[in-house]
Amino acid sequence: MKKLLLLPFIFSTFLCFSQLTLEPGRIFFTEVSENGDKAVASSSLGVSLWSEANGLETIFQNSPSGNPGISNDGNIIASTIVDNDLAVAAVYDQNSNSWTPIGEDLGGSSGNSVTSAWGLSGNGQKLVGLGWIDPGTAHGFVWDQTNGIVDLGSSVPDRSTRANAVSYDGSIIVGWQDGITGFRQGAVWSNGIQTLIFNLDGSEAREASCVSDDGEWVGGGSSSFPWRWNSITSEMQEIGPNPTPGVYVNNSTTGLNQDGSIAVGYFRPQATLYGEGFIWVEGENNNQVYNLNDYAESLGIDTQGVNLALPLGISANGNFVVGTGIDDDFNEYGFILDISNSLSVNDHPAEIFSVYPNPTSSTLKIQSNHEVEGLVIYSVTGKHVKRDSGQEIDVSNLAPGIYLVSIYSKGQVITKKFIKS
Repeated sequence: MKKLLLLPFIFSTFLCFSQLTLEPGRIFFTEVSENGDKAVASSSLGVSLWSEANGLETIFQNSPSGNPGISNDGNIIASTIVDNDLAVAAVYDQNSNSWTPIGEDLGGSSGNSVTSAWGLSGNGQKLVGLGWIDPGTAHGFVWDQTNGIVDLGSSVPDRSTRANAVSYDGSIIVGWQDGITGFRQGAVWSNGIQTLIFNLDGSEAREASCVSDDGEWVGGGSSSFPWRWNSITSEMQEIGPNPTPGVYVNNSTTGLNQDGSIAVGYFRPQATLYGEGFIWVEGENNNQVYNLNDYAESLGIDTQGVNLALPLGISANGNFVVGTGIDDDFNEYGFILDISNSLSVNDHPAEIFSVYPNPTSSTLKIQSNHEVEGLVIYSVTGKHVKRDSGQEIDVSNLAPGIYLVSIYSKGQVITKKFIKS
């Protein structure tokens, strides 16, 4: 396990301790508890639980399809396990260290798959996922101990649905509805009633992948933009801008905090880990996204050459982001990022520095009233390219493209993106 704990640093009136935990391997952290002390992941080994006390532990080997979830208090986990040779949705209670299959299904199977878990409510009481009707058709479902399994149905005859996520109290469920062409359109079930999601141009939106705890905001994506959609007003908001339109064609919001005011997700090509992660904070940065690596480094966090390319979840309080990343040597890592000491928009260090001219063909300059102690240039994948002292750096020998410049000033590291023309 790679774990970095930085010494405290002071900016304005803030005393900040920032932390990044990296677990080597193809580990996909999907959700994290509210206080960041536990996170759940899927990997080739199965379902894993990370805790501050014990690190990463496998709690079920060789887990089938699905998406592990964890309650806000970190005590309940939902995932798919194999029980009596059948793949079924189940819950794991950390107090008893035991798995309990939900024990119900929708009447069918596909191979050995009966049900699969894709989401868990923040209170740990509602599990959502997919259950097979017959070998070729599945429906989304919601399950709890009181009501058992409830079939969410399908608004298109003989087509499948799936539930991907659920609000804290279980009243709002999000996922997809399979259309007659096979396109998986974003869908929301409010107290069992389905509503389909459409893009601003009227086209069908892609599947919904997350929902805020309060149920108001739903997240998903498209070939152009990640988005959030309001379950009360049906307002669609695109989140951007897309850093590389036409290249990043698989983009999505993957996590929302309690009230949907903070979103995380990714812009990427078809390849899973070769794009960039983002964080978006309502009202900040002119309502545009921050690159997640830039945001972390602006808080003084050394991302250790790992591109935090695939954020998959954020805690309800917005303090912890989890996902998976990759370095220049194609080593993969699951990551847990503590941004609990992030600064408000008025005090964000990234707002104090600007780079110009941008694009540039020769010299990149830094404009700021603060002293600049050094500059380091990286490729977009995190590879070190060049360094210099002072407030400008010669980039004339760099190949044309997109680069990152890290600005060192009084113990802070602020990272900006620029284009070499």
